[in-house]
Amino acid sequence: YYLASELMETAESDSHYAEELIRLPGIGVCMEHPALPEERATREDFALPAKKILYGALQSLFKYLPQHDYIYPAIAKKVPDANFVFVASDSDFVTEIFAERLKNAFVKAGLSYKKHVTILPRLSFPKFMQLLGVVDIYLDSLGFSGGITAIRSLAMDCPVLTCPGEFMRGRLGYAMVKQMGLEELIASSLDEYVAIACKLGLKKEFRSSMVDKIAATKHNLFNDNQSVEFLDKFFQAKTNKIRTASAQHQGQSSDGSAALPAASTAEVDPAVVVVAGVTAVPSAAVVAAVKAVPSVVVVAGAAAVPLPKQATTAPPQAAQ
Repeated sequence: YYLASELMETAESDSHYAEELIRLPGIGVCMEHPALPEERATREDFALPAKKILYGALQSLFKYLPQHDYIYPAIAKKVPDANFVFVASDSDFVTEIFAERLKNAFVKAGLSYKKHVTILPRLSFPKFMQLLGVVDIYLDSLGFSGGITAIRSLAMDCPVLTCPGEFMRGRLGYAMVKQMGLEELIASSLDEYVAIACKLGLKKEFRSSMVDKIAATKHNLFNDNQSVEFLDKFFQAKTNKIRTASAQHQGQSSDGSAALPAASTAEVDPAVVVVAGVTAVPSAAVVAAVKAVPSVVVVAGAAAVPLPKQATTAPPQAAQ
């Protein structure tokens, strides 16, 4: 099985996986509201221009693909006061290549790279959260969407503009914005992405209305237990199915009252492999499944290979 958010998948997503796709409700995780900075920062604290529209493009630089470099000068042509804020990679080599690419894109468009682009050095977590409170708009990365950064931006009431891609990796930001009902911040094409980015930059009233709407609806994004409750029921159902099959095989009652001997796990077919495509909150049912049936393997955020039939215990690191 592959577990993922129903909002991060499409009707065609079943064909993207070798495993059976199980769609968790909402964004598929239960997230607490991130801790907010004790003090608000100012633009001056980051040496950012005082009177420009700050577009935060704050994902890891490897997420920004060359075919999308034109997006930033396209916005800057219509929003002359636009300044795009990036954060440097921990590799100077990667940062230099990325900066050179953007310079070429701005030169090609007849615009000044220095006027419109700022690349900040690496930041501590508290400083990064403060930066999210300074930028005017967060531009979600295209094709490889932001997850944690997007949710932190929304926690800081910063408008997140997103354009969902074909695959789950390009739909994380979309899922969060969709769950909050912020349809105005979802683009259906790259052209619309540029158009909405320009509207957010040029129309202060529209931008302010999005900030207010985020503040009023972000409770829908945090502490949502739907996926946890779904996961409990999912594991209970699959574990009970294995217990029943094993009990019937050994002539035991099918109510699950008799503990499954470790030696018999070699005969349980098939072994259950659960792959969590997103970070999930551990539940009592998950722990019970691993303890009761050693042929159940839970792997979070990685690919998994089904246990061979003769295996009697789960790999220690997987069971943890």
